[in-house]
Amino acid sequence: MNPLHPRSQLCERTRGWVSLSLDGELSEFERALVESHLDRCAPCGAFAAEISAATGLLRGAPLEPVPHMVVLTARRRNIGVLAMRAGAAAALLIGALGLAGSIDVSSQPRLGPAGVARGVSDDTNERLIRLSQRQAMTPLPPQNTRHAVLMPL
Repeated sequence: MNPLHPRSQLCERTRGWVSLSLDGELSEFERALVESHLDRCAPCGAFAAEISAATGLLRGAPLEPVPHMVVLTARRRNIGVLAMRAGAAAALLIGALGLAGSIDVSSQPRLGPAGVARGVSDDTNERLIRLSQRQAMTPLPPQNTRHAVLMPL
Protein backbone atom coordinates (compact mmCIF):
# COMPACT_ATOMS: atom_id res chain seq x y z
CA MET A 1 0.00 0.00 0.00
CA ASN A 2 1.32 3.40 -0.94
CA PRO A 3 1.45 5.63 2.19
CA LEU A 4 0.63 8.70 0.09
CA HIS A 5 -2.55 7.12 -1.27
CA PRO A 6 -4.19 4.99 1.41
CA ARG A 7 -6.86 2.54 0.31
CA SER A 8 -10.40 3.77 0.62
CA GLN A 9 -13.06 2.09 2.71
CA LEU A 10 -14.58 0.87 -0.55
CA CYS A 11 -11.31 -0.91 -1.43
CA GLU A 12 -11.10 -2.42 2.07
CA ARG A 13 -14.68 -3.68 1.86
CA THR A 14 -14.13 -5.05 -1.64
CA ARG A 15 -11.00 -6.93 -0.56
CA GLY A 16 -12.95 -8.50 2.29
CA TRP A 17 -15.71 -9.47 -0.12
CA VAL A 18 -13.16 -10.98 -2.55
CA SER A 19 -12.05 -13.28 0.26
CA LEU A 20 -15.66 -14.18 1.07
CA SER A 21 -16.46 -14.80 -2.59
CA LEU A 22 -13.77 -17.49 -2.76
CA ASP A 23 -15.83 -19.44 -0.21
CA GLY A 24 -19.15 -18.71 -1.97
CA GLU A 25 -20.31 -16.46 0.87
CA LEU A 26 -21.53 -13.45 -1.16
CA SER A 27 -25.01 -12.58 -2.31
CA GLU A 28 -25.66 -11.86 -5.99
CA PHE A 29 -25.78 -8.14 -5.26
CA GLU A 30 -22.46 -8.20 -3.38
CA ARG A 31 -20.84 -10.15 -6.22
CA ALA A 32 -22.03 -7.49 -8.68
CA LEU A 33 -20.55 -4.74 -6.49
CA VAL A 34 -17.22 -6.60 -6.29
CA GLU A 35 -17.05 -7.12 -10.06
CA SER A 36 -17.90 -3.47 -10.67
CA HIS A 37 -15.16 -2.29 -8.31
CA LEU A 38 -12.58 -4.73 -9.68
CA ASP A 39 -13.25 -3.42 -13.20
CA ARG A 40 -12.37 0.13 -12.09
CA CYS A 41 -9.62 -0.46 -9.49
CA ALA A 42 -6.35 -2.02 -10.70
CA PRO A 43 -4.82 -2.58 -7.22
CA CYS A 44 -7.92 -4.43 -6.03
CA GLY A 45 -7.98 -6.43 -9.28
CA ALA A 46 -4.36 -7.47 -8.65
CA PHE A 47 -5.24 -8.39 -5.08
CA ALA A 48 -8.18 -10.52 -6.27
CA ALA A 49 -5.98 -12.36 -8.79
CA GLU A 50 -3.25 -12.96 -6.20
CA ILE A 51 -5.61 -14.19 -3.46
CA SER A 52 -7.46 -16.43 -5.92
CA ALA A 53 -4.19 -18.02 -7.03
CA ALA A 54 -3.02 -18.55 -3.44
CA THR A 55 -6.37 -20.07 -2.48
CA GLY A 56 -6.25 -22.38 -5.48
CA LEU A 57 -2.77 -23.58 -4.52
CA LEU A 58 -3.80 -24.24 -0.93
CA ARG A 59 -6.97 -26.10 -1.90
CA GLY A 60 -5.11 -28.15 -4.50
CA ALA A 61 -2.26 -29.19 -2.19
CA PRO A 62 -2.34 -32.79 -0.92
CA LEU A 63 -3.28 -33.35 2.70
CA GLU A 64 -0.41 -34.08 5.04
CA PRO A 65 -0.73 -36.89 7.63
CA VAL A 66 -0.57 -35.88 11.27
CA PRO A 67 2.34 -37.65 13.00
CA HIS A 68 0.66 -37.62 16.43
CA MET A 69 -2.51 -36.32 18.07
CA VAL A 70 -2.41 -32.99 19.89
CA VAL A 71 -4.18 -32.78 23.24
CA LEU A 72 -5.28 -29.37 24.45
CA THR A 73 -6.34 -29.18 28.07
CA ALA A 74 -8.47 -26.49 29.61
CA ARG A 75 -6.52 -23.62 31.11
CA ARG A 76 -6.18 -23.94 34.87
CA ARG A 77 -7.77 -21.13 36.82
CA ASN A 78 -6.15 -19.47 39.74
CA ILE A 79 -7.73 -20.89 42.90
CA GLY A 80 -7.38 -17.55 44.69
CA VAL A 81 -9.56 -15.80 42.13
CA LEU A 82 -12.23 -18.51 42.40
CA ALA A 83 -12.20 -18.31 46.20
CA MET A 84 -12.51 -14.51 46.05
CA ARG A 85 -15.47 -14.77 43.66
CA ALA A 86 -17.18 -17.35 45.88
CA GLY A 87 -16.62 -15.15 48.95
CA ALA A 88 -18.03 -12.11 47.20
CA ALA A 89 -21.07 -14.08 46.06
CA ALA A 90 -21.64 -15.39 49.60
CA ALA A 91 -21.35 -11.86 51.05
CA LEU A 92 -23.86 -10.56 48.50
CA LEU A 93 -26.26 -13.39 49.30
CA ILE A 94 -26.01 -12.79 53.05
CA GLY A 95 -26.53 -9.06 52.54
CA ALA A 96 -29.55 -9.64 50.31
CA LEU A 97 -31.09 -12.07 52.78
CA GLY A 98 -30.51 -9.62 55.64
CA LEU A 99 -32.10 -6.83 53.65
CA ALA A 100 -35.04 -9.01 52.65
CA GLY A 101 -35.61 -10.00 56.27
CA SER A 102 -35.74 -6.37 57.39
CA ILE A 103 -38.43 -5.33 54.92
CA ASP A 104 -41.92 -4.90 56.36
CA VAL A 105 -44.16 -6.72 53.87
CA SER A 106 -47.37 -5.50 55.45
CA SER A 107 -46.68 -1.97 54.18
CA GLN A 108 -46.00 -3.11 50.60
CA PRO A 109 -48.75 -2.39 48.02
CA ARG A 110 -50.89 -5.28 46.86
CA LEU A 111 -50.36 -6.42 43.30
CA GLY A 112 -53.16 -6.87 40.82
CA PRO A 113 -53.53 -9.73 38.33
CA ALA A 114 -51.00 -8.22 35.88
CA GLY A 115 -48.36 -7.77 38.61
CA VAL A 116 -49.09 -4.02 38.87
CA ALA A 117 -49.78 -2.51 42.28
CA ARG A 118 -53.36 -1.37 42.79
CA GLY A 119 -54.14 1.97 44.37
CA VAL A 120 -50.60 3.38 44.15
CA SER A 121 -48.91 5.91 41.90
CA ASP A 122 -47.38 5.12 38.52
CA ASP A 123 -43.96 5.92 39.99
CA THR A 124 -44.32 3.06 42.51
CA ASN A 125 -45.39 0.69 39.75
CA GLU A 126 -42.38 1.67 37.65
CA ARG A 127 -40.04 1.05 40.60
CA LEU A 128 -41.59 -2.39 41.17
CA ILE A 129 -41.24 -3.25 37.50
CA ARG A 130 -37.59 -2.13 37.45
CA LEU A 131 -36.92 -4.15 40.61
CA SER A 132 -38.32 -7.33 39.06
CA GLN A 133 -36.33 -6.71 35.86
CA ARG A 134 -33.10 -6.26 37.87
CA GLN A 135 -33.76 -9.48 39.75
CA ALA A 136 -34.31 -11.32 36.46
CA MET A 137 -30.97 -10.02 35.13
CA THR A 138 -28.90 -11.09 38.16
CA PRO A 139 -26.09 -13.30 36.79
CA LEU A 140 -25.73 -16.89 37.86
CA PRO A 141 -22.53 -17.97 39.62
CA PRO A 142 -19.80 -19.35 37.34
CA GLN A 143 -19.72 -23.10 36.80
CA ASN A 144 -16.42 -24.93 37.18
CA THR A 145 -16.08 -27.17 34.13
CA ARG A 146 -12.98 -28.58 32.54
CA HIS A 147 -12.81 -29.99 29.07
CA ALA A 148 -10.08 -31.69 27.13
CA VAL A 149 -10.09 -31.16 23.40
CA LEU A 150 -8.35 -33.46 20.93
CA MET A 151 -7.29 -31.78 17.73
CA PRO A 152 -5.11 -33.12 14.92
CA LEU A 153 -2.20 -30.99 13.71
